[in-house]
Amino acid sequence: MKNIIFCDLEASIKTKKINEIGIIYQDRELKTTSVEECKGFIESCEATYISGHNFIDFDMRFIKESSLYQSIKDYKIIDTLPLSLLLFNEKTIHSLPKNYKTEDDFQNNPVEDSKLSKVLFEKLVDRFKSLPSQAQNIFYSLLKDDKYFGGFFQYINKDINLEYLDEDELYDLIVSLHNKVIVNFDYLKDAVLINKKVQLAYILALLTPYIEIKSHPPKILYSYPEIVEIQKKLCFDIEKAQDELADFSKEVFGFGTFRPFPRLNAGVLDDPTISQRDMVEASLRDESFLTVLPTGGGKTFTFWLPAICKAKSYKSLTVVISPLQALIEDHIKSFNSKVANYKAVAISGFMSPLERSEAVEQVINGEADILYIAPESLRSNTIFNILKNRLIERFVIDEAHCLSTWGNDFRQDYYYICEYIKELTKEKNFQEHIPISCFTATAKPSVIQDIEKYFLEGLNIKLDKYLAIPERKNLKYKSIPSKSKDKYIELLKLINEHDGSTLVYIPSSTKDCDDVAKRLALDTQKVVKSFHSKIDSQEKMQILKQYIENDIEIIVATTAFGMGVDKSNITNVIHYEISDSLENYAQEAGRGARDESLEAFCPILFDEDDLDKHFNSLNRSKLTASEVNSIFLVIKKSKGQVLNKTAFEIAKEAGWDVEDSSLDYKTKVKTALLELEREGYISRKRNKTSFFADSIASKCMEKLTLKLEKSNFNEEEKDRIRFILKSIIGRGKPESIQVDELAHTLGYPKHVISLVINQLKQMEILGDSKDLSLEISIFSINQFKKVRDIEILLFEYLSSLNTNKIKIRELNEELHTSKLITKNETELIKSIIKNWRSKSNFIFNRRNREHDLWYFKFENLENIKDTIEKRHKIAEEVIFLLTKDLDSKKKEEIVFSLKELHKNLDEKYTIEDIDKTLLYLHHLNILELLTGRFINYSPMNIYKEDKIETKRKYTKNEYKQRLENHYLTKIESIHIMGEYAKRLKYDDHKAILFLKDYFTLSYEKFKDKYKLLKEKISKPITQNRYNKIFEKMSEEQKIIINDTKTKAMMILAGPGSGKTKVLVHKIASMILTEDIKPEQFMMLTFSKTAKLEFKSRLNSLMGALSYDVEIQTFHSYALKLIARLVKKENKDILENAIEEATRQINENEILLPHITVLVLDEFQDINEKSFEFVKAIYKAQNNDIRIIAVGDDDQCIMEHIGAKVDFVDRFRNEFGNDDEGKNLFQQYELSTNFRSKQNIVKYSNTFITGVSKRYKLQPLHANSSENGTVKIYSCISSNLALPLVELIKEEELINEIAVLAHTNEMVMDIYSLLQENNLNVKYLIDRDKFELKNIIELVDFDNALNSYLLEDEISYKDSYFENALNMIESKYKQSENLSLVYKVVDKFLSESDNYYISQWLSYLEEIKLEDFENTKNKIVVSTIHKSKGMEFDKVYLLVNQNPNKDVDKRLFYVGMTRAKSQLNIIRYGNNIENKKNYVKYLFDEKEYFSESKTFTYIMSLSDIKLGFDYEKYGNYNNLYSGSILKIDRKQNFDNFCLLDNNKVIGVFSNNFQSFIEKKIEENFVFETCILEYVVLWEGKDFKNKVKHPLCKIIMKKN
Repeated sequence: MKNIIFCDLEASIKTKKINEIGIIYQDRELKTTSVEECKGFIESCEATYISGHNFIDFDMRFIKESSLYQSIKDYKIIDTLPLSLLLFNEKTIHSLPKNYKTEDDFQNNPVEDSKLSKVLFEKLVDRFKSLPSQAQNIFYSLLKDDKYFGGFFQYINKDINLEYLDEDELYDLIVSLHNKVIVNFDYLKDAVLINKKVQLAYILALLTPYIEIKSHPPKILYSYPEIVEIQKKLCFDIEKAQDELADFSKEVFGFGTFRPFPRLNAGVLDDPTISQRDMVEASLRDESFLTVLPTGGGKTFTFWLPAICKAKSYKSLTVVISPLQALIEDHIKSFNSKVANYKAVAISGFMSPLERSEAVEQVINGEADILYIAPESLRSNTIFNILKNRLIERFVIDEAHCLSTWGNDFRQDYYYICEYIKELTKEKNFQEHIPISCFTATAKPSVIQDIEKYFLEGLNIKLDKYLAIPERKNLKYKSIPSKSKDKYIELLKLINEHDGSTLVYIPSSTKDCDDVAKRLALDTQKVVKSFHSKIDSQEKMQILKQYIENDIEIIVATTAFGMGVDKSNITNVIHYEISDSLENYAQEAGRGARDESLEAFCPILFDEDDLDKHFNSLNRSKLTASEVNSIFLVIKKSKGQVLNKTAFEIAKEAGWDVEDSSLDYKTKVKTALLELEREGYISRKRNKTSFFADSIASKCMEKLTLKLEKSNFNEEEKDRIRFILKSIIGRGKPESIQVDELAHTLGYPKHVISLVINQLKQMEILGDSKDLSLEISIFSINQFKKVRDIEILLFEYLSSLNTNKIKIRELNEELHTSKLITKNETELIKSIIKNWRSKSNFIFNRRNREHDLWYFKFENLENIKDTIEKRHKIAEEVIFLLTKDLDSKKKEEIVFSLKELHKNLDEKYTIEDIDKTLLYLHHLNILELLTGRFINYSPMNIYKEDKIETKRKYTKNEYKQRLENHYLTKIESIHIMGEYAKRLKYDDHKAILFLKDYFTLSYEKFKDKYKLLKEKISKPITQNRYNKIFEKMSEEQKIIINDTKTKAMMILAGPGSGKTKVLVHKIASMILTEDIKPEQFMMLTFSKTAKLEFKSRLNSLMGALSYDVEIQTFHSYALKLIARLVKKENKDILENAIEEATRQINENEILLPHITVLVLDEFQDINEKSFEFVKAIYKAQNNDIRIIAVGDDDQCIMEHIGAKVDFVDRFRNEFGNDDEGKNLFQQYELSTNFRSKQNIVKYSNTFITGVSKRYKLQPLHANSSENGTVKIYSCISSNLALPLVELIKEEELINEIAVLAHTNEMVMDIYSLLQENNLNVKYLIDRDKFELKNIIELVDFDNALNSYLLEDEISYKDSYFENALNMIESKYKQSENLSLVYKVVDKFLSESDNYYISQWLSYLEEIKLEDFENTKNKIVVSTIHKSKGMEFDKVYLLVNQNPNKDVDKRLFYVGMTRAKSQLNIIRYGNNIENKKNYVKYLFDEKEYFSESKTFTYIMSLSDIKLGFDYEKYGNYNNLYSGSILKIDRKQNFDNFCLLDNNKVIGVFSNNFQSFIEKKIEENFVFETCILEYVVLWEGKDFKNKVKHPLCKIIMKKN
């Protein structure tokens, strides 16, 4: 190399000027910016050659534009780049490995690059010399005259004796060496050897075994795009490939035969069979096609064989898009175990980081022949760039039915395939067309049509079809009727009766999978494992491996275990629950007996109720038109033409519940985006998250080893840091890496990569540059100080609590009280607390959506405290440094170096601490990070199209075109699955024909043949549940339920007309049969009693779905929205809550949840502020919700709170028309009284006509044909209680009897009198502040239940309830409330399917004592107001004076309409003159004189001094329900005390003390005091719960 100058220059492409030149010659070197100095150096060298890397195409471009060209134009040029592409595979050789770069100097050095070129040249010479002489002569003869290679061959020809071959000699030599791979010799001789010598040289290099190149490098493909077709013509001949196909198959797979299958719908001229060979040959011919083969039909073989056949000829890559990780891994393992000389790889989430990195490299360097990816990977730029640089043989869509059945709403990226391929071919000048092949075992004709249509419209590809009849002769099907409670015993029986490998499917419940698997392991002594989505990916892969290897005998799985799993010896496939479609069922059952010599038993344990589980699941997962529109509006309202947001941000902005992971909002957002894209509103391409990469220090691995030895990292952290750094530097590749692509390649989360990069920077392994930018303002410091104060208070407050549960509005209230906030700041509160999350320090997760209840736990209080203090300190200093030079009041963008910031902070803190602080400030909106390597932010790129600007909303008509039909098909599929199971019970032959016809006939023909009427199979509900909703409903009730169009509905419901029933069934119908989600439903009532009644009835009708229906009182919902809590000292919050919520909604201070239906109960009780609240909610939903009001103007008795019947008119006026004046209003009347008999209805109708303003047009009529009894007693005694008692004494307590009075005083007097007369009586009291969930037995049960939960569990197990009950039974065996606890738990277990934590919490909130009390054969004494909504066989209504005002008339109308069979009115006054012939009148002239001797009182929390803690100085566990207490005065207490063994355990409240003293003045004395409940009550500071005893007190008169 004495006569070679090595040269490199740095130049600007933009200015076309040379910036710097580096030259080396022998032991001399020059680095200069002067062309003249360069000339002088060159002229002083005794050289013939000039060499450089990419010298001809890059360096010479600039040299020719300078005077330097004259000095070198006569030199012979040796370019090392084209030579390296010919002789080396390593990517590091193609781009110079610039290891000289340091963390402080990332600039190119032309002298160092010249030295690298010299080293590379030496390698090239050595490599060429190592080739056999024949190969040397071939390359010499082909390339010696080419400008890129001529200089090299002139130079090397002096060292070795190269022989130039003429065309004939060259042809003969090439044929002799490559006759096994080159098949078109005429083309070689006549075309290639003459005109394409360079391309031929690169092709021969690829075909030569001892040259490392495994696929053409991108530089070759893009520089010589015709090389692809040249190699295809040279190396592949379709006829030869077909002739040798069987032999090649046998060579590779061990068999050379191709399985035949009966052809579907074969015509007279058609071959009655199709063969695997047909599809293989179609692939070899580059055809695009769709194949349907039965499960176990060898689909994978039919695309594996042609893939490797083509890869053998010209190293093409076949890309397989497959839907499931388990399926991908199974195929990869199966292929690589069966095929020796070819490679299949996957880039998928199930792989370890090392495997993932290796797979990427294998695709890049050509080692991989088949690549498996999931459809979501199509959005990855990493995958796109890899595929852009490889010759793609074809795209295989495995399990292609998913494109139709999943693509619309579950795996949306299936619908990106066509666009992706178009983008890919557009980028590749060497490949214009990529064939498609689709494979599935379960595709009915409509699905086939969907697939055909998609590729025809998307790529203009018409798919040929190879369709086999999808039937399996070696599967034996059976349907076994089995109710839920009997299934496990039946399953155990089946397993004991049938040996062999077993697969049990439970599609709907991961919890059931776990439970059944555990029970089977105990009861069968077999190795049993569960398999579902909640199991870690790596663990799932291990389970799958063990099952395939027969180490596991039974798998209990959801549908996560499915398609294409290659285990041949499964002989039992048992469906514990039925599948949701015949497609899924065929796939699942098709796992059995993949070995044709075996037979599999495939029973279904069929319970029709299981179908409703699938309908419920569909209801939760489907996307509604309203939800799509909410996403539409988010995009439409966004600024600019491009929206860059994550699914989380879009869902949150749309008002969706992003805290509930079970709702899978990310999938729904992507589904909505797909729908909007298909409608032409938006377009969405690949995602791309940009991160800045850093330089790498020299000897970085050595430095890292030393640094880690001195660090405090644990071994897991050290291994992670080593691995990530090793991956960055690769195999000697010190190149920039984008963090998102690195994370994708290695399989780590982005924030982990970011953290490691920061740790490496701190250790000075990675360098830094200006790699961050953010927006900040001079006001940020004040904003931070406010947040700091809030955070400190939150920490102090939470750390002081004695509970692990908190409502966010409680925290909001504490901040209000401390005057740190003035509005709802719940989102800020959650953001702050979430920043504390760390498994080792602090746990924080939501337990209940409706109540916004969160679980928290300090694992290390001091660590959290230190972290907060340190973060505040860093944040204040950082903000000061970033804002000190700002002048403008507006936000400004700042670009800075994190390392520089570290130095400016005097290196007091680690870079990791600063990094975390910046993220903290970003999350709290104090500053906004824009770009930078550490940002864990991956938004979607959504481009607005013109159409979105011209449309106001996404319409239901658009929804009907696609999504509605899609979900209708899913609904019908569930029904059809049920029909199959029913047929299978009675005739398996007919059922199998049913199954076959489903997959072979057109869908309409299939439904016609089996008489599957649309009205029967289009309801998203089973017939049993449908009957439950609609049976026994009157025609006028059915009309209301069936009205799915009216947007503003007023239902005027007379008493006894089934208002509650209609409303409950209407809600159930909307949720179960319409496009309404339970979580998007809001019902407002005026009482908690009504709320609980609706919840209870909904649960009995809908099951677990009812827990997602939000029913609130007006006040509770308002308080929830403004995030306030009512304390004793600030009751004004409650009084003003509705007005404040209304204001905040109207002023956009509150982001309302997404609501599609608003129901207003007891509308006659609404007042001005409640109506304005409703208006605000309606407008906040863009006037695009259905609003239903139910009430009775005749029962408007709440005028004292502002209720007026006029609001019926205002409802119609406000909500009855849309923006265009179209009528949206419909009034319905419920005029059939199902409660009262004819005479009672007749009398009440006559009575209510005396009211001046009414809205109902029709009078009530009784449903009953019986007359019933109306009696009116006129008494001259003003004390109506005494004649009442005489009448009651004569009653037989076989009926429900109610006594209704006007005031509480009258109720108490009547109760005492009746009790004194030994009558079984109960009065309705408002148990002030009492909640059943707070009795000590239930509180302790709840604590015990939660103690069994593991950290990530979201539902309880049966054993948890059993264990908790055992604990309670042991602790409270003396308590009379133990049976009550059992009733409470049993009711929950019977109503809930999955025992979710959120369901249990909601249940505890909703239960009331009355739910578990028996009032049968008791007389109920109540005020008229309290009796509203109730009904009794007989009613005694006490009337002190005739009503004159409308409100009083309505009140007594309410009272009299409570009666079912007999209405007794006891009035004070003279005998009535105008008598009705159907009423019996009685006149009582007797004077009554009597007084009660006994007084009984049931205590409520208002009767006791709240906050008195009898356990202040130690636990006191001797109190049980049923204990006898003593009442007495004690020193230091002004009021009476409750005593147990002379210990004060409670003190009377002042009001109750006054009440009792009056009784004592009346000569009453205490006789008995029985403890009924020990109740936990939260003190006013909300930090401690205090036990309070509530008693039944009996007093006697002396």
